[in-house]
Amino acid sequence: MESNICSIPKYPPDENYIAGGKEVRPHSLPWYVSIQYDETHKCEGTLIDDQHILTSASCIQNNPIPIAYSIVLGPHYLSNSTDRISIEDLKYHSDYNVQTLENNIGLIKLSQRIQSFSSDRIIPTCLAQSIRLPSASNPLLVASWKTMVNGTWSVINTDELRQTILTVMDDCSRIYKNYDSQKQICVGREDSKRDLCQGDHGSGLFQKQKYDVDRWIQTGIGSYGCEHASQGYPGVYTRVSAYYDWIQNTIEKMK
Repeated sequence: MESNICSIPKYPPDENYIAGGKEVRPHSLPWYVSIQYDETHKCEGTLIDDQHILTSASCIQNNPIPIAYSIVLGPHYLSNSTDRISIEDLKYHSDYNVQTLENNIGLIKLSQRIQSFSSDRIIPTCLAQSIRLPSASNPLLVASWKTMVNGTWSVINTDELRQTILTVMDDCSRIYKNYDSQKQICVGREDSKRDLCQGDHGSGLFQKQKYDVDRWIQTGIGSYGCEHASQGYPGVYTRVSAYYDWIQNTIEKMK
């Protein structure tokens, strides 16, 4: 894989915040995938190389048999799921705790390698390696095929990929007793103290970083805060940098 192409979308994401979230600029997150079970959307994941999808353990733990799963690459509308590929293997962290959602991380291996990347529709994301927590002044982007019903706390599935802009919150151990600041990131907004349920299981949390060009580095994986939290609570994301070695070692074991 050409490592220099990761996390550089042809169409830059919209960084403007809108209360309640908004539709993603089509294909501005070309590493986003729909993880489907019996060809029905189940949760999100991100393409991290030419054969592996990063997601949450909670996405795949209940149905650990690969045969019924498929991955839709480069979707914007779920109703237009054309690039579908089966999977060969899936693994989640051996210390994943279904009650506390600790170590909520999983990997999927595609049944075949992606032969070439398309800069406008399908490219991988770069993974955060630094243990430094993103600055509260640095906006974070999260997206999923879920949204809130107008002015309510009901969550519905959407056909289009939607996003919101969030920021790092104070230590969530005061809110969630099992929160681990070394392995998780707590995000929301000062005006709402929550992530608007825009981050579903396995969804990516991205931080814009400037290298040679702007790159949207994956910092987190959607873990809980929508279905597993009360009204007004922020979202908790598995911290990618804390599991970077686990990701690389698990890819090796999948060979």
